[in-house]
Amino acid sequence: MAADRAAAAALPLDVAARLVFDHLPIPICVLDGDCRLVAMNPAAEHFWGADLADVAGSVAADVLGVRPAQDAAGQCDPLQQALEGALDRVPCRITGRDGITHMASLVGARLRDTDHSAISVVAEQSPPAWALIDPVTGIPNRLAWETDRERWHDVAGAVVVFDLDDLKEINDLYGHRSGDQALAAVGQTLRTLAPPGASVFRWGGDEFLLLVAVSGLNEAERLAAAVREQVGDLGQTTLPLRPILSFGAATFGPGEVDAALRQADDALYEAKGVLLRAGSGARLVLTREGQRLMLSLDDGPGPSPTDYASRFTSSFDAYFRAVLQRAVVQAERFVAFSEPPIGGAVVELGAGSGRITLDGGLAQRVGPRGHLLVTDPSAAQLRLLRERLSALDLPWVRLLRSPAETLPVAAGCVDMVIGSTFLHFTDAYRVMREVARVLRPGGRFALAAPLPFPWPAFWEDVLAPVFVAGGRLGLGVRHWAVPEDEIVAAVQAAGLQVDRCQQEADYAGFPTPDVTQSGLRQLQLIALMLPGAPADRLAAVEEEVLRRIAERWDAYTEADRGGSFVNLHLVARKP
Repeated sequence: MAADRAAAAALPLDVAARLVFDHLPIPICVLDGDCRLVAMNPAAEHFWGADLADVAGSVAADVLGVRPAQDAAGQCDPLQQALEGALDRVPCRITGRDGITHMASLVGARLRDTDHSAISVVAEQSPPAWALIDPVTGIPNRLAWETDRERWHDVAGAVVVFDLDDLKEINDLYGHRSGDQALAAVGQTLRTLAPPGASVFRWGGDEFLLLVAVSGLNEAERLAAAVREQVGDLGQTTLPLRPILSFGAATFGPGEVDAALRQADDALYEAKGVLLRAGSGARLVLTREGQRLMLSLDDGPGPSPTDYASRFTSSFDAYFRAVLQRAVVQAERFVAFSEPPIGGAVVELGAGSGRITLDGGLAQRVGPRGHLLVTDPSAAQLRLLRERLSALDLPWVRLLRSPAETLPVAAGCVDMVIGSTFLHFTDAYRVMREVARVLRPGGRFALAAPLPFPWPAFWEDVLAPVFVAGGRLGLGVRHWAVPEDEIVAAVQAAGLQVDRCQQEADYAGFPTPDVTQSGLRQLQLIALMLPGAPADRLAAVEEEVLRRIAERWDAYTEADRGGSFVNLHLVARKP
């Protein structure tokens, strides 16, 4: 028996240490002499939501989110304190994988015979009182909810999630002090109107939480409406505008409070706009503006006079569809190249009458489990899109009267943004910033755009008045297309990473002077070439160009009037 015990105990120390490191449910990290991460056990990877393969060699303080227990001048780095062994337990705040900041303690030790150290996290049972109160509103914060959660676990009631609308606009227009006053108005109202036994929290940013023991949803919604009304009245006494509070509510039974929180959050998004949940799991949320601009199949206002897409007509688009049949093939290639997510939440910019959406198969690729928002159709294009969508029975395709620069879509909720030949109508950098705003992390952007090409002889002749006017006005003459380096620079400036791109040759030409003149008018190409020129001067130059087209058409061959150019296909990703 003794021999058996001796054999069982003969486990090599390094093997035992590896077993403890791998299976101990306490986060343990190993740092080198420069405080860079070299090892994390599975518990540490789970706690911080990090993969060692991705963070190895990184500065530990950057990855672990360790901060002093109090934000006060002269506070020492708790990580360094733990490694120096100045205290047995170093109190600190740590942000874990759930995004919640926890009160905790660090324990550290130098590893014998090496330059390395190990640190571990020890949870604090009782956070200090100051750590549980939001300093702006005076009500409990999200950390307090973590300590209060158990009280609501085995009871029934209702949860209401509030959102202070347009907080960013208040901060931008009137200063952050006004934003804090609006937040304080919400906190004061919740403290005043919450019934005995209720819990109120500042959930984070512009969101608040109310838990109350009521018997039904109607009672919770009546209480929430009263809070919203009083916040508006209270805020208007201290702010130059009436703050608006949106809310979503859900009831719960014993053990259901976490599920009710998610339901209330969805109800809040629905109250703020239109919530579409795609098969990919993405929540595509249209703001109130988006709700107003969404175009149904049987009704919808035409675009404004300044909307660039309003310059198209159905006859001009029909010319492209009839004459340039290769555009359909190109659209199919582009959709295949961009690989839109099946069942995803997708936004198409500058959609035209459907060459990408319908001819290219984008709508069919997204499918009925997804949502496709088609932006910026002109009045004529809208008619064509309505007819074709109705005939093809594609209810998951929705129409939005919104330009690429100002999408009425909530940030971080789109799987993919896709666009074709629209950048030359607008500012590429502004569009790319908007694309990056609406994409979720990991979401992709795909673009098909013509690149600048040398003017054919005919166009050099008829466009001469444009270059003369540009010189006299001191304006640089812009090409009809955007250079590839400018596109890539705009994509990268928005924080997107180019995954792949390719070029595809094409040919441009017009069959008659009438169609050529119509296209030039409807695309407003003269205005594109002379941005900033006075309207009367643009009109005069355009008339001169139109006259030259009619007079000089027969003097040039078809080869002189048309020319080859290159389409750029690009896919980028949001990190």
